[in-house]
Amino acid sequence: QHTVTDQTLVDRVHQLGMDINVWTVDEPGAIRTMTALGVDGIITDYPQTLTQR
Repeated sequence: QHTVTDQTLVDRVHQLGMDINVWTVDEPGAIRTMTALGVDGIITDYPQTLTQR
């Protein structure tokens, strides 16, 4: 479960002028959540999941 990355963290990192990447996000729901939060990169074991709707 991805409990460290939330909107506050993403916003703060962006305010500091940095990118935020998350890794080993494999569940489609978690990928959607991270995308909605506005992370800059998602590392996954299943990249094909990123192109599925």
